[in-house]
Amino acid sequence: MRPALLSFALTAALVGCGSADPEPPAPAATPAGDGQADAPDPPAQPADSNATGDPEDYPEGFQPPPREAKVAFRQPTDGAVVSSPVAVAMDMDMMEVRPAGEVVDGSGHHHLIVDGAAIPVGEVVPKDATHIHYGDGSSAAQVELSLGEHTLTLQFADGAHRSFGPALSETVTVTVVPAGEAPAQAPLTDAPPPDPKLGAMAGPPDPEPLAGLLPAADLPSVRNRLAVLIDVRTPGEFAAGHAPGAINLPVGDLASKLQTLEPYRDGTVGLICKSGGRSARAAADLRKAGFVVVDFAGGTDAFVAAGHAVE
Repeated sequence: MRPALLSFALTAALVGCGSADPEPPAPAATPAGDGQADAPDPPAQPADSNATGDPEDYPEGFQPPPREAKVAFRQPTDGAVVSSPVAVAMDMDMMEVRPAGEVVDGSGHHHLIVDGAAIPVGEVVPKDATHIHYGDGSSAAQVELSLGEHTLTLQFADGAHRSFGPALSETVTVTVVPAGEAPAQAPLTDAPPPDPKLGAMAGPPDPEPLAGLLPAADLPSVRNRLAVLIDVRTPGEFAAGHAPGAINLPVGDLASKLQTLEPYRDGTVGLICKSGGRSARAAADLRKAGFVVVDFAGGTDAFVAAGHAVE
């Protein structure tokens, strides 16, 4: 039997939805909300737990998300062995993450479900100890979990907390072990010479290993430690502006183009996209193929927001 959840507390800086939330109140131990009043519960709508993202799957009056929209865990990865508190980082591609309270087409916010399933389309996500709302628009948290195996489900919902359903959810399984017993992340290795075919840039030997996940704002300071920087967005997005020195290899083409990356198998492959979702999926695929990867959190959006120029 799965060990019981001991507690699920977020840091004060990463809190859930506002105290004016019309949903059932959170447990007393839950910190105060983000200070923003949430929208009133919408009229009840029939929910379709089998929705696939097609517009016809959504209740009348409920704006479907873009077909390309995806949510993903940056961390933890599926099958990870971790210690508590567990660092959780969440990504959304093709929709805006914004605070709760106003229903704006093409936007919503994250929810984290512990040891539970995705919420059917159109249903309001409950608010309790195992259904945590990030109504302040945050995308990261520290989560206290009991020892043993747990599932974490990321669920995206609109400004009134109505779920976009399984199509905009992702579930990972983690095993929580005592502090100090979780395996350390594999260090990144030095970069080999570049492959002229990919226009990559070589760097000097790496004196200190990079982490597997770095803010995109820090990309310029570590660029010369990468064997290659790959932008996994579409060609159109890439042409509109990309980090200097990046090459374009859409995430959907990675599987068929792995051979072109063989010169970098012993080096560090950098990945970036728009906001982090696609690069996270690409990073997972490349790591499974044996590559050492650094994924730039926040993507090109965060890179530009930090004041860096694109080309």
